[in-house]
Amino acid sequence: MPLPMVHFLVAVEMHKLDDRHPFPPFILGSIAPDAIHARPNTDRSDKNRTHLLTKPHGQTTDAEYWELVRAFLHHQWAKQQQTDFSEEVMPGFVEGYAAHVLADRLWLDGLFLPFRERVSQLAQREVAQLYYREVDQVDIFLYRRMAWRPQIWQSLAAATAVGAEELLSAQEIEAWRQRTLHWYDDPQNDPHIEPAHITYEAVVDFAVQAAQTIHARLAAWQQAPS
Repeated sequence: MPLPMVHFLVAVEMHKLDDRHPFPPFILGSIAPDAIHARPNTDRSDKNRTHLLTKPHGQTTDAEYWELVRAFLHHQWAKQQQTDFSEEVMPGFVEGYAAHVLADRLWLDGLFLPFRERVSQLAQREVAQLYYREVDQVDIFLYRRMAWRPQIWQSLAAATAVGAEELLSAQEIEAWRQRTLHWYDDPQNDPHIEPAHITYEAVVDFAVQAAQTIHARLAAWQQAPS
């Protein structure tokens, strides 16, 4: 699935539609589901759970998945009305969380499955290695090229980690925040390739379109009763 810079690009493009910048809680929420990688001894079922799946993506229809995310958000919004959280803390985080998992779903259909089909002659391990080399490279390109990146890094650095229901602890999300802040500075993470299948241009186009889709869906859910 997409890496942090893609999720940040989706977040920025979503907020452009409202002529504003994302708050730190939204930025942190937009990478929080992947904090499962900060937990030792996990498997695919753990990641499915933090991404709000009750069964694997391949066994879940688009309609079923959108409904799972809608129900998650309405549950969170109902809780917020009963707490003292300010509008810029918990709400932004859960909306960022939802944006992440929805972007993952759109990426699956829009980029990952077509990629896997194009390289179907490769062994499964080779497919995974090629995929992560290409998406790592594109994420590093985004980190170096996006003018808004320093501002987003300031927001991420300022964000306070909170737990995500029973899905992830604040400590796990904090560990993933720290990992993200420093990962791009390590030259060993740069594959030094020119991606042939998942290109920079394709990823930017994806993020712009995904932002429009997710923005519209969240707005509709906020207006509709639970």
